[in-house]
Amino acid sequence: MLVPDSWELVRRAADGSEKIMGRGVLGYDVTPDGSIIYTDGRAVYRCVPDGKPEKLLEHFPIEKIVALE
Repeated sequence: MLVPDSWELVRRAADGSEKIMGRGVLGYDVTPDGSIIYTDGRAVYRCVPDGKPEKLLEHFPIEKIVALE
């Protein structure tokens, strides 16, 4: 484990409600279509709005992540 599970990526809606998008998140970015990509340092995941995370790839180590068009 590179980062603790307490490092959560949380989406806060306009009404103040919150949804945990990922745990153990080392870095993230938002794509032009509103999807979120994030890494825990060992894999890259993609979350669409109101969707479940999908693992895109595994690699170690992943230090940074950037969404490109």
